[in-house]
Amino acid sequence: MVEKNEKTITIIKPGALALQIKILLFALAVTIIIGLFWGYFGDVLLYVIALVWIIALALCASAEISKKFKRIILEEGQAIAESGIITKETFHADYDRITSVNMKQDPIERMLKVGTIEIDTAGTEKIEVRMGGITEEDMKKIVSIIDKKGGAYRTEQAR
Repeated sequence: MVEKNEKTITIIKPGALALQIKILLFALAVTIIIGLFWGYFGDVLLYVIALVWIIALALCASAEISKKFKRIILEEGQAIAESGIITKETFHADYDRITSVNMKQDPIERMLKVGTIEIDTAGTEKIEVRMGGITEEDMKKIVSIIDKKGGAYRTEQAR
C-alpha cells in the first residue's frame, strides 16, 4: 500500500454505513414479503427468515471489514485508488489523463450525506475507479483537487 509522504495532498477512506442500511432494508423487505405467505408454508419460513438475516448480518460485517482496505490518495502528480483484502488492486492516474470525475448518490446516500465517486481516464472504455461510502465533503474535495491539478497540467501541456 502507498504510504503518506511529502507528495501526498490527502487520503480519503470510505464508510460502510449506507451499504449496511441498504442491506438491512432489503432483509426487512424480504422478511415482510415472506411474512405475507406465512399461512401457506408454515414454520419452514422461520428458517428462511433466519437465513436471510444471517446473510444480511454477514454482508454488513463484510462491508465494515472491506472499508478498511479501500482508499483514494491524492498526490501532487497523480490520483491513486487502492482496494482489496485478499487480492490488492492499485490504480494510478496522472491528473492530465483523468477525463471525468462523477459523484453519484441514491436516496439513502443523500440522507446520510455520502455517495459514490467515479474516476474515468482517457483511452479506456470503462470507469477505472468506483468507490462508494465517500462523504459529500470528501467527494467535493476530490473533484476540486483533480480539477485544479488536472487543469494546471492541461494548461502546462498546451504551452
